[in-house]
Amino acid sequence: MNGPFSKVGILAGLAVALALPASAGTTTYQIDPRHSSAGFGVTHLMISTVRGEFHGVTGTVVVDDTDISKSSVNVTIDATTVDTREPDRDKHLKSEAFFDVAKYPTITFQSTKVERNADGSLKVTGDLTIRGVTKTAVLTATLPKAPIKDPWACSAPPCPLPQRSTGRTSAWPGIRSSTAGALLSAMM
Repeated sequence: MNGPFSKVGILAGLAVALALPASAGTTTYQIDPRHSSAGFGVTHLMISTVRGEFHGVTGTVVVDDTDISKSSVNVTIDATTVDTREPDRDKHLKSEAFFDVAKYPTITFQSTKVERNADGSLKVTGDLTIRGVTKTAVLTATLPKAPIKDPWACSAPPCPLPQRSTGRTSAWPGIRSSTAGALLSAMM
């Protein structure tokens, strides 16, 4: 296989943190781009792993905790925000040789099927589109036991932190992939 799928392979395991709400029903979450990123790791010269991330992550997660198969994930990643902490490498990744961000500025994932695994994690199958080419990707997302309502345990004034909890729920998924590792840390 030629192109960015074989050269980089960084998004084979893209996943979204799906946080179950406290009450039964369907809940729609908007991914907060200011607190979310998609990370990746790629083996370089068979001796080290190059890590990086995309900062521009947006999307929607719909969770139906009464029938998880009715849940969905829709994520858009701004490919122009790729960051490996090496400006020359980032420039090369943005070029026509890899992501061609001038022509294809976004990477998308749209789920087509969500299933619960025996261990409680989710198997999310969907369409991953990079450079206008769509391939099926199967992802694993882990769920927290319960939503995080106040991660700083600061529920009564005076709160020593600059801002009190907004009541948002967040979680960090575990990802497994055979070709590359990826992590989407999302606040919704």
